[in-house]
Amino acid sequence: IRQADKLQAMQIKHGVDDSGVWESLESLSGEQRQVIRKNGKVTTVFPERHLVTISHDKKSSPFHPQLPKNRELLKQFYNVTLAGQGRVANKDAQILRVMPKDKYRYGYKFWLEKDTGLLLKCDLMDERGKIVEQLMFSELIILPESPETNLLLEKAKQYRVVDLDQGREIQKKTHWQAKYLPKGFMLTRSNIKPGKQGKGLVQHIIYSDGMASVSVFVEQNKPEEM
Repeated sequence: IRQADKLQAMQIKHGVDDSGVWESLESLSGEQRQVIRKNGKVTTVFPERHLVTISHDKKSSPFHPQLPKNRELLKQFYNVTLAGQGRVANKDAQILRVMPKDKYRYGYKFWLEKDTGLLLKCDLMDERGKIVEQLMFSELIILPESPETNLLLEKAKQYRVVDLDQGREIQKKTHWQAKYLPKGFMLTRSNIKPGKQGKGLVQHIIYSDGMASVSVFVEQNKPEEM
């Protein structure tokens, strides 16, 4: 994963078993950590800090962009075109361009594995076509059965556990209203949680058009102490 001048290497496993779909991400550069997403539960293990964090989110999405299921809605705001063939991670790929019809959204370029449709590479582009974020697999192995998920979980049983949902209140509505939203964007999530170091409350609001998402954080403005 490349963002600006930062590059992050990760080992990713994705599987389906009797309990549902799960995804495991383990960092190969920087601080060691493993993230496991399963049935809306997100567990993150930080071995160097002897820390485990847990959160629940039924709407938790994969780490990479995905095409929305509603293709007709997508076509209202994006131009979707085939852009030739390519090769990534030693796999043949079909290239798909998803470009916005206005100036309020990023564009995408997907490399999809021809036989399975699996994502091999994705470029996120600004209005000038400049790449602002890039994700690419260097190796892809399709296994006959689901692999193990508990790479670090066994070692983490004695770690300190922090519940990130503690004190969080899910709201279907928000007192804050956006004065203007580009067409297609709507409120998809709103919750209130304690601020940093447990001081005050922070409201987290997410707007999405089904493809792109925008997060807004609102907290009370406190006057500086004299």
